[in-house]
Amino acid sequence: QDIKFSEFIDCWKQKHESRLGIITQASQNQMLENRILPAFGHIKLNKITPDMILRFILELTKDGARMDDRHQARLSNTTIQKYFKLMNQILHKACEWGYILRNPCDAIPTDMRIKSKPNHFPIWRQEDLSRFLATLSSMDETYSNMKNILMFYISLIT
Repeated sequence: QDIKFSEFIDCWKQKHESRLGIITQASQNQMLENRILPAFGHIKLNKITPDMILRFILELTKDGARMDDRHQARLSNTTIQKYFKLMNQILHKACEWGYILRNPCDAIPTDMRIKSKPNHFPIWRQEDLSRFLATLSSMDETYSNMKNILMFYISLIT
């Protein structure tokens, strides 16, 4: 169909948004209003290409892409990945509902997609764990303390 991306977003919101939680709705609306609609809203839905989406995503990786006053100049990979994921979901629904034949996000090679880099931190450092266990063992043996100590030990081993 020959409609603009912004017109499809109105349809998508009517059909899709009611199933989302309030926080998810707010987050998606913010992403749409701040970046996605300004970039794609004026374009016909069936004219959006993988190259346009890739250029949009690469623009988000540049320094100065942040819209707040945080000390970081660029968006995190996780945030950029969220933008791509939302675009992919929207265009998947457009394809599913017969507005477009193919989702242009599917044509973007996976090695060109931004991936988040999760940070893995140990829950406990060795010295913190030792200090915690020493505190547990020094507690009085009351019913309440023993119940709490047991819960802590179960938490530590699971």
